[in-house]
Amino acid sequence: MSMRRTKFLGSVLLVMCLLLTFPGMSFGSANNQGNDPGKSQGIIVSVHADNGTIQAKFNKQPPGGKPKSSDFTITRHVNGGAAEVVIPTSYDWGPPTKIATFAVQPLASGNSELEVVYSVSFKGAVPVAASAVAVPAEIPSPLVVVEDDEARAVVIVAAAEEQPEERAAANTLIEYVGKSTGVSLPIVTEAELAAQGSLYDSYARIYIGHGIPAANTDLYDSLDTLNGDGFIIRTSGQELYIIGPTSRGTKHGVYAFLERYVGVRWLLPGEDGEDVPEHSDIALPVIDIREEPANLLRVLSPLTGNPADMNQPEWRRKTYEWRDRNLLQGPNAPVSFHHNLSSLFPVEVYGASHPEFYPNSKPPAPGVKYGWQPCFTAQGTVDAAVYGILNYFSANPGASSYSLGVNDAGGYCEMDPSHPNYPNRMNSIGLTDMSDIYYNWVNQVVEQVTAVYPDKWFGLLAYQEVMDPPSFPLHPQVIPFITKDRLTWVDSEVRQAGHDQTGQWQEKAAQLGWYDYLYGAMFFVPRVYPHLMADNYQYAAEHGIAAHYAEIYNNAGEGPKAWLSAKLQWNPYADVDTLLNEWYERAVGAAAAPDLAAYFELWERFWTERVPASDWFQASKNNTYMPLDDAFYLSMVTEEDMAESRRLLESVMAKAVTDKQLARASAMMRSFEYYEASAFSYPKQSEPLADTEAALATLDETVSTTESRLQAGELRKQLIEQFKNDPMLAFPIMPFIDWSGWNKYDFWHLVDYMKANEPSGGTVTQRVYEYASSHPSPLIRNYAETLQATMLELQPLTVNASFEDGAQTAPPWMLWVASTGSIKRSQDIAHSGQASLVIDRLERGGPAQTVPISPGLAAAKLHYYTPAGIVTTATIQLSYNYQDAQGKNLATVKSELKPLANTAGSWASIEMLGDVPAYINNTEVKKLQVVGVVNGFQSGTGLYIDDFVIYQQGGARPGPQTFWKMADMIVNQEPGSAMVMDKVTAWAQTAENTPEREYARLLLAILNGAAPVNANASFESGMLTAPPWSLWVQSKGSIKRIEGISHTGQAALVAKGLDRGGPFQTFQAKAGPFAMRAYFRIPDGVATSGTIQVSVNLLDAAGIRIGNLLSETKPLSAASQGWSAIDYAGEIPAYIGATEVKFTTFVVVIHGTETETEVYVDDASFHQLAN
Repeated sequence: MSMRRTKFLGSVLLVMCLLLTFPGMSFGSANNQGNDPGKSQGIIVSVHADNGTIQAKFNKQPPGGKPKSSDFTITRHVNGGAAEVVIPTSYDWGPPTKIATFAVQPLASGNSELEVVYSVSFKGAVPVAASAVAVPAEIPSPLVVVEDDEARAVVIVAAAEEQPEERAAANTLIEYVGKSTGVSLPIVTEAELAAQGSLYDSYARIYIGHGIPAANTDLYDSLDTLNGDGFIIRTSGQELYIIGPTSRGTKHGVYAFLERYVGVRWLLPGEDGEDVPEHSDIALPVIDIREEPANLLRVLSPLTGNPADMNQPEWRRKTYEWRDRNLLQGPNAPVSFHHNLSSLFPVEVYGASHPEFYPNSKPPAPGVKYGWQPCFTAQGTVDAAVYGILNYFSANPGASSYSLGVNDAGGYCEMDPSHPNYPNRMNSIGLTDMSDIYYNWVNQVVEQVTAVYPDKWFGLLAYQEVMDPPSFPLHPQVIPFITKDRLTWVDSEVRQAGHDQTGQWQEKAAQLGWYDYLYGAMFFVPRVYPHLMADNYQYAAEHGIAAHYAEIYNNAGEGPKAWLSAKLQWNPYADVDTLLNEWYERAVGAAAAPDLAAYFELWERFWTERVPASDWFQASKNNTYMPLDDAFYLSMVTEEDMAESRRLLESVMAKAVTDKQLARASAMMRSFEYYEASAFSYPKQSEPLADTEAALATLDETVSTTESRLQAGELRKQLIEQFKNDPMLAFPIMPFIDWSGWNKYDFWHLVDYMKANEPSGGTVTQRVYEYASSHPSPLIRNYAETLQATMLELQPLTVNASFEDGAQTAPPWMLWVASTGSIKRSQDIAHSGQASLVIDRLERGGPAQTVPISPGLAAAKLHYYTPAGIVTTATIQLSYNYQDAQGKNLATVKSELKPLANTAGSWASIEMLGDVPAYINNTEVKKLQVVGVVNGFQSGTGLYIDDFVIYQQGGARPGPQTFWKMADMIVNQEPGSAMVMDKVTAWAQTAENTPEREYARLLLAILNGAAPVNANASFESGMLTAPPWSLWVQSKGSIKRIEGISHTGQAALVAKGLDRGGPFQTFQAKAGPFAMRAYFRIPDGVATSGTIQVSVNLLDAAGIRIGNLLSETKPLSAASQGWSAIDYAGEIPAYIGATEVKFTTFVVVIHGTETETEVYVDDASFHQLAN
């Protein structure tokens, strides 16, 4: 129906109502009925009216000349309401026309249209009504800011020195009006405006903050009930007011004004991230906005710095600027709640005087802020905390809160089972429940502090061991922030548990906040779930959660995620799809927006539909946050996912129009290239190899794709480097895990297949041998040689890899315990051999060993056994610490993180495979510390670790590390011995004079029966002595030749009660490779702490020692069940410094045997090539 038709019907209805109310009334014209029929008096025959003028027409001139104004009665009905008498402001009579004309006060309609019926009665006769008059809605004059590319408004502010932040906000308004229109608005104070005279008289006024005249008391008074982040935007005639209760609120009002009335959007950080429409005119309607956020605290980490902090790189300052303009908080957040207890108990203050404040009465090193808590049940910690907080508030009177957040990474004194206050129960996430102990301490501290400062608040983290509410109410001024990665709420069980936990906390705490993990750049595909985010924010709003803090650490790769979070934190009930569509269209334009939406919807489905079904998700869904150092979810990314993502973004690039749309599209495409390289290079988990065909296929696929995968792995690093100064793309934090492109799963499956199915060689072993020998690519030769070294187990870089040697410890392993728990050598259970390590109640730690390392591929593996039936969230991980020659850490590389509970009741393994760099930041890598990191096992016992090995490709070559292992494999015809013999023979026949060739020739000579350099190697000659051997006794004990006990032949040496000593023999030195070995044993059943070692002393022409070469030290207990060997291979130098090496002394060193302990030594041989 047309508007005109609607108005007509409305008028008819109004007239009908008037007829029913006044049945004698006539409209527009009248006959004689109802008027005096006498011919002496004229009558009104018609009435016409508009808004302000009424005309009554008579049929004839009334007697007596011009009628008086008082002869008329004028009434009106507005919108069918009651009749009201109207007094005319003027009256005129037209004798020729016989028309009485009245002027009345026009009606102002305001914001809605009016319908008015005027009626006129003459000398009490029945009134005659005019037709209805429509008074249209009033359209006030717009407040013009810019017109025809010229300024039409002046900005008025308080003096800069009085309100610097308000002045900055006003400058931002001027900046963006200028970006939109090209026009710079003038800015003045009220005093400056007055001094300008009439210059700006025709200009509209834009008052910012305290620039608003004090006479506007109603406006200022209305701020009293507004949240500090809220604002008022209001027009009054040609004046615009923007103000908040605080300077922050005023800034928010300016940013909201620019969004709503200029159309500005801050989509991403930086210049290219903002979208500013072009206008030639800006004219404002009537505005009356009063707005405040639904949430009192709104923070996205790491956006917590000051955009004016010049110590921060520019790209970071741009992210802080983006935060402010999207109405988030930063350093101005109203509540402190982070990890903070370390600041109350500085080691420098309490370490010496009160060691009992710290776990096990052992203060941490100065500056260590995590991995420990103050002992909450220790006498004096409450008083110390109160003292520290009172001092803080005294020094910072403007502070409104103090954080009592626990330190990160656990370390609670009372978690030790031997502690008298050990809780002996688990919380909802499988950790020791420390809530009652901690929150009781919190209540005591807060009670005492609020007695002095009753208006202060205390935030803290409901985190890990203190995740659950206590069994008693918290002090009402304590605000717990419940920590949880609420992506996991996509799982209905986890969501219900979270809802239940929220309800439980609400019973114990007066106020609650949420601490979420919206990550972020630590993930390797866009981790987006906007609809779940919106559901979560609405749930929070409906259940009284009014404080939100989230770690997000994102970049443009996740598109609207941070922007959407900001909008929903301000208003949780905003429509998520409207917001998303707005962001997509403003980011890349209307034509490209559907493709961009489809791209992010693809990844939303990935995270909310596919990932939740995975073992990766299910194993961690009840944890505080999803693992950041395990990218197993990339195994679920398909080639189709990446192809479709690329197609959609390429379409976005093609359809974007403006330079900034293209810049934003390009940023998201470049981020995708990082995701694409990550997914392609990621070592996806594969299944064990069933047969030769599968093994060959895996090997050949590795050979054909390795180079491109390694290039993709390198591209990831290059892109991160290229992104580092771009506010849209820079990584706020580096990923917690890295990989090169090598697939460790395929590698170890190939090793296991060859060991199990081809111990003496076979099709796959032969193919590996061919690749190692002759493949044109150095990468593939390196890979194949590392396969060989690992399969043959010739020489792991780690010493005592199976923990067979040692008593309580297993040297040279360092058994690292970060805070609580134990690691010790055990013979209860082993993966191989007789021994392993057993771990009990370890919060964080594990075995570590530093080994020399060379550039090239390295493969590591650790076996572990988790007890059956255990309930734990503990994990295990491998870590490489690359070091320089002095042992200084240069970089750390970590494997994925494996939940121990996933393989409870059986042996499992965790592996690494990657290239060792030659240099890191121009420093040569010389050492590698390899660590098996156990985390969170503080409530468990009986975790075993065994066979912690690391191999490099050199292990398949003849050399010092492999020499005797190769010899033993060949002599004993162990699995793979034929291949080893082939390799040794091949190396021996090479034309190039290399160390490998010389060691191979020496090895073949020994295998062929070549005599050692030293004489009487088997001690067959002699009586009590065995010349030319000398028998050295340093202080006590004895050595003599005996017969009847020997390794070979008839004789050996026996040492008894030897403190330090052994046989030695000197002969002429010869530069070049050598190999020495001796056999030893102790009587069955004898226990000893003694050790044995072989050594060669290097002598000058005068027989003075100028150097020596030493083997490892072996415990004599290694030979308690039979003969064992101690050996060493190396190279005799021609010179040491400028001194020529002329002689060598071969020594077997026995050390530390008990008085009656006997040690037998035989077959002590020193070998070198004859030529």
